[in-house]
Amino acid sequence: MVKWSLGVAVSLAWLVAFGLVVEGASGLGTDPAAFNRQLEAALAANSMDVLGAVAAEDLKFTLNTGGAWNRTQWLDFMSKAKFASRTLVGDQVEVHGDVVIATARTHIKYVDPSRRASEQVQQRVYQRRPSGWQLVSLRTLKEGPVPASPR
Repeated sequence: MVKWSLGVAVSLAWLVAFGLVVEGASGLGTDPAAFNRQLEAALAANSMDVLGAVAAEDLKFTLNTGGAWNRTQWLDFMSKAKFASRTLVGDQVEVHGDVVIATARTHIKYVDPSRRASEQVQQRVYQRRPSGWQLVSLRTLKEGPVPASPR
């Protein structure tokens, strides 16, 4: 289990040190699973530089309600999102040549106490383009309460 809350500043320093921010979209490198975890850290930290660099111009974000946003709408939403923590509790990553499909299960706690914590399952599709790896599709498959911990 990977937890991103108080360690977000350290995570962002790590992202810069290992090239995701510097390289922008080409930072996927040889380990797509690590890149997916790095993206989760950038989401938790509201790191707009990272998110803007990785989001493709034709990014489509599909909400679990059926609505869809373009890149500008998604980045605007993310710039206002305030997370107390985002914990990546599971991910599956498939590599298909120039396409990577990642499914991430994340527990999210918000700064706003009126918003309940939730578990979100997202499908993320990255594509290698001439400028490097880009996030081209982000789809929330499921969102609901965080399941109770087994005792």
